[in-house]
Amino acid sequence: MFQNASISSAGRATSRLGLCVVVCIAAASFVHGHEAKLLNVQPATIKDGEISLYGVIREIPNYPFGEGTVLAVKVTASDSDATTESRRNAQGAPCVFCTTMHYFLVTKENEDRPEILYRTAPGPVTYIHIDNKEYMVGSVDLGWKDDKPQLEKVTLLQTGFVPPLFKRRIHIRFDAPIEVTAEADKIADMALRDAFHYMRPTTLRKVFPPGNFEEIAAGSE
Repeated sequence: MFQNASISSAGRATSRLGLCVVVCIAAASFVHGHEAKLLNVQPATIKDGEISLYGVIREIPNYPFGEGTVLAVKVTASDSDATTESRRNAQGAPCVFCTTMHYFLVTKENEDRPEILYRTAPGPVTYIHIDNKEYMVGSVDLGWKDDKPQLEKVTLLQTGFVPPLFKRRIHIRFDAPIEVTAEADKIADMALRDAFHYMRPTTLRKVFPPGNFEEIAAGSE
């Protein structure tokens, strides 16, 4: 009897902890959409120039777990013709297969290999499809200029129930950041709409995606 009561209490505590985590994630994701600072947009190509991509870094303020700076790193397909078929077929709409996003915690000054946030990511983790295979952001190598991070290299890791040793990897090296102008904002907002549009079934659909993509884009400066 006491054992069952103990288990019940532990279960309630776990549920409350889970609810707190959910609330924090939801709040931080709202911040991502409305207050996240755009740091860089960088072009890249893969497959001998056949596919054009952009890397996007945003800084998430006031992250509730841990100490340091949280960066949202996205790799998104270009909206040009020389890119993935899924981006072309989207015709400007949010594209569910065109952007992969993950979060990294920078805890040291000018850290070049920040820690990836798996369990406490402050928002959705999304994926990109290349050659009909799904990839996630696996790791990033950063360079720093004037205390601002730049993407030196991003490794995309194939998803699915395959041993890590056998998963395909795509190593992307990025060019220098483009100037943060209306063009850069447009690319970054496109990637943000993609990321918040595509949620897997296990994700909190009452929180993600936000209903008004234009409002998110307009609030992300």
